[in-house]
Amino acid sequence: MTDSYQTALLRKTDRPFTLHSFEEDSDAIARLTSQSEQELRIFSHQLNNQVFGASPLIDAVSAFARKNSRTSIRLLVTDVRSATSGRHQFLDLAHRYTSTFECRKVNENYAQQPEEFMLFDRCGYIRFPRTNHFEAITNFHDPVKVRQLRALFQEVWDCSETDPELISFRI
Repeated sequence: MTDSYQTALLRKTDRPFTLHSFEEDSDAIARLTSQSEQELRIFSHQLNNQVFGASPLIDAVSAFARKNSRTSIRLLVTDVRSATSGRHQFLDLAHRYTSTFECRKVNENYAQQPEEFMLFDRCGYIRFPRTNHFEAITNFHDPVKVRQLRALFQEVWDCSETDPELISFRI
């Protein structure tokens, strides 16, 4: 058993950790991403730039996108205007790695989903129980919970559509 998420291993450490700051959130996501092999699934209301714009996370996602031809990142965003206002390094990656990233605007029927989450290789997750809040819960190995969240993600994905603002290229 580990004492901290900082020593946790994807597919091995099967206990939850509570995160208490944007920095911890971003660091945990970067650690989970760097240990992932095939897929990331992201459900976010605004794609908070304090979390998703941090350099270590951007570096980890960029490396993940280049890892192999099977890597896949799917991004669902509720408030596209908020996510795309100004420069957003995470979305810049989506524009740079178009063969890896798929982005959709959340169908309005799911816009009130209370929590945001990310899924890593069908075994790890990070959940943000309250939107616009930095407290999060992560687990590097909980395939049962990931299966539940992945089913919700897929349900929302299937009825959501691409949005011109998410797929337009910035110059």
